[in-house]
Amino acid sequence: TAVGTTTATTALNETKIDRLYAALELVGIIATGG
Repeated sequence: TAVGTTTATTALNETKIDRLYAALELVGIIATGG
């Protein structure tokens, strides 16, 4: 259904955002020397 697709897409986007933030945090830790 359209609702099911939207829910799946939202969950996928949230996963991508979580990974993006995790990567940015990791880069920040490396940049500041830990």
